Amino acid sequence: MNTSFLPSMMRHALPLVPTALKPISDPPSHAPAPPSHWCYGRSDWPACPTHTRTAAERWQEAHCQRDGFPHHRPLRIRCSPLQRCELLTQSFKDLGLSFVLKIDVRLAEIDFGEWEGRLWQDLPHTELDAWAADFAHHRLGRTGQSVRAWLHTLIPALQDSGWASSDLHAADDLWITHAGVIRAAQWWWQAGCPSHVPDTLSADAWPKTAPAYGHWAGVKPGLGPVLGTAEA
Repeated sequence: MNTSFLPSMMRHALPLVPTALKPISDPPSHAPAPPSHWCYGRSDWPACPTHTRTAAERWQEAHCQRDGFPHHRPLRIRCSPLQRCELLTQSFKDLGLSFVLKIDVRLAEIDFGEWEGRLWQDLPHTELDAWAADFAHHRLGRTGQSVRAWLHTLIPALQDSGWASSDLHAADDLWITHAGVIRAAQWWWQAGCPSHVPDTLSADAWPKTAPAYGHWAGVKPGLGPVLGTAEA
């Protein structure tokens, strides 16, 4: 018996680190650090085309034969405007998947300000400690967003998704977005789907895990994105 179709939150494929970036701590002779070592939130880095195509094929294969897949209509896809996410929609189009696409700026990753394009290990410990001490309100990288300001923009998108309803008939089928957005969605459901961000939001309450590059979490009614459903 096929597993029932669930909406998904999918993370973009493997980003390509711009060659012009030079780590402060790495001697030039060292191999480039992998993408996960970099802070690149709102930076519009591209994704690996091959990895993107493979991710799209994997999602299509995992979902198109499931009970309840909406073969009778185009999929409803909502996507971050950053190119590493939009590339996945092109791969889905190339695979012949029928969908209606909405590019939604609210699905973009948080803006890390002056931290963007730097290795996490190169960021000043005093600034990271200040963020941990005031997780909701601290402005990241001095010129970036605070978590509270970012969530203030993202929560209405989560409300618009239709996933908080027990009836998913008119809900989004797929979000193509970023690790931070998926963690934020986990937090939102765990917190009871609040309309506003509590001043007491702390780093301890923030989810620590997200799908790997090119993978996804199934969105279960009443539970939100559930990790471990990426390949189920």
